[in-house]
Amino acid sequence: HGLRTAAIASPSPRVGQRVLAVGGSSGKVRYTVGHVTGLRTKVTADDETGGQERLSGLIEFDARPQPGDSGGPLLDLRGNVLGVDTAGETKTSFYDLSQREHDSYAIPIGHALAVVHAIEQGRGSSTLHVGATAYLGIELDPTSTRAGATVVGAVQGSPAARIGLGAGSRITAADGRAIT
Repeated sequence: HGLRTAAIASPSPRVGQRVLAVGGSSGKVRYTVGHVTGLRTKVTADDETGGQERLSGLIEFDARPQPGDSGGPLLDLRGNVLGVDTAGETKTSFYDLSQREHDSYAIPIGHALAVVHAIEQGRGSSTLHVGATAYLGIELDPTSTRAGATVVGAVQGSPAARIGLGAGSRITAADGRAIT
């Protein structure tokens, strides 16, 4: 209440520029300071389910946001938004365990705003889903070698639970197509 809306940075960031990465993973707003170390960077990010996603066009920086700070702004020193913090990694030197390298990544704010505008206008694409997401509410066994998808659990009250799917169920087809 009563706060000013953050301004969008112009021009785009440049390598060597000092930045602030802001996040709230600890329940408190915190920031770390660093420098832009790369532009239009490509990375493969792991998610909490073990999946991977290829990200490109990112701002790379050496500030040290914490896990859970994703979604916070990457700011220039005037408080203008450069991007949205999205991924990071920590590497330890093989020779000196006290030397830690931090690579963090942000989606450029122009790209993030383009996605926001597409969603507002209801324009989906092959990489942007607009609307309700399908939800069965099941957990699958990723190690099963049996035909179909082996269910190990169903979320209480989910569509799957309502139709009787649960631990031990096997889904062998969806919409008439066999699941292998």
